[in-house]
Amino acid sequence: MSKETKLPAAPFAKHVPEGLNILTWTCNGGVILLVIFTLLKLFSGIDWSWWWVALPFLIPWLPLFVIIAIGMIQFGINEARDKGHAERKWQAKKRRRDERRKKLEYDG
Repeated sequence: MSKETKLPAAPFAKHVPEGLNILTWTCNGGVILLVIFTLLKLFSGIDWSWWWVALPFLIPWLPLFVIIAIGMIQFGINEARDKGHAERKWQAKKRRRDERRKKLEYDG
């Protein structure tokens, strides 16, 4: 009897039952389709846009792109709000300082 050697599973996939790692299937399938579509595009087998050629590879990454885009939009909104808040706070401080100066001028 020969003993088969089994490769260790990836650390992130240790809790995924064997056969259920869909992301791996999708990524591998995406790479295979990317190679096939790229060869077809380069040798005039298909007349598609490069976006369509790369789409099978990009689809598994779409949720990550969406999360990054939402985070960037939220960061921009927060920065704009904080900048507006800081500007209003600075203007109020300047207004109080000017009022104190005028009061000192009238009192003096």
